[in-house]
Amino acid sequence: MGVPGPAVDGRTLIYFWIDYGEVTVVASDGMKVEPVELDRFIMGVAATYDIIVTLPADSTAYELLATSEDRVRSTSTWLGSGIRQLAEPMQPLKYFEGMKMMNDMMRMSGDLDDMGMNAGTTQQMDMNVVMYPEITGPKEGAAEDHGNDRYNSNALSDIVTLNYAMLRSPVNTALPPGPVKELRFTLTGNMNRYLWAIDDRTVSETDKILIRKGENVRIILYNNSMMRHPMHLHGHFFRVVNGQGDHAPLKNVLDIMPMETDTIEFAATEEGDWFFHCHILYHMMSGMGRVFTNPPDAPNPVLPDPGKAWRRFLRDDKAWHFAGHDFATSGLDGEAI
Repeated sequence: MGVPGPAVDGRTLIYFWIDYGEVTVVASDGMKVEPVELDRFIMGVAATYDIIVTLPADSTAYELLATSEDRVRSTSTWLGSGIRQLAEPMQPLKYFEGMKMMNDMMRMSGDLDDMGMNAGTTQQMDMNVVMYPEITGPKEGAAEDHGNDRYNSNALSDIVTLNYAMLRSPVNTALPPGPVKELRFTLTGNMNRYLWAIDDRTVSETDKILIRKGENVRIILYNNSMMRHPMHLHGHFFRVVNGQGDHAPLKNVLDIMPMETDTIEFAATEEGDWFFHCHILYHMMSGMGRVFTNPPDAPNPVLPDPGKAWRRFLRDDKAWHFAGHDFATSGLDGEAI
């Protein structure tokens, strides 16, 4: 069955935990991966997964449960028919305990001390387990053996959740020979102004980035914020450089966790302007994005005035907004805007 990414609720987009006991992921963003068996996984905004589940006996129905990342709401569907077996609900969010753990992992330099678990590189573990340990519960002996098993995404827990290091394409995804254009971006944000950007500059403050046919584009992304950012590239699938060599998985949405560095690469094969942006709506609209341009050989017939269209596009992150005081409880942290 296919699991679509989180949907718009009228205001924003939300991450969801998917729980059915045991599931097998066989595709991500529509591209096949070698089967990965999991207990639970989180859906990044706009990401999609194809999963295989085992239907219960005729007299039983199991609950496929989707719980918002903040644990405030959930929704579910039932697979099978008969006596309903409820999925165990996720525990309430322990926000301040998780933030304390993250603060304890920060060095004086501002870098993340991942305690040997490779959390600062392409997802060797799920940082939710660090920030919110109530998700999976403790693992006996975790202090001694964490980080030794790459396949156990959360080395602090007995429950296996998804990380990108687990994903492996069943086919060769190596890029064709050609020159490499390498770009480095830092994902930045300012919670007081609620400004989200790349390298502290919004889309309207930057020029298009020229790419040409025959080039291979490598992008190294560092998330210098305490927010997750599902980065989406229009027009292309990219390889996630995750230690799988020529079998790196293909995706078009990359969920980058706090303080993480990820590398993606793609062949510049498509003409036109292509938006690369965070798929959380209010991050994108405040300016977290860039535009790649691969000049077409002929004008686009459906775009009679490209200059006017470009100016309209750049207006989005210049809009005025009014902000009020922030508010917080043990389970919520927000700001009136």
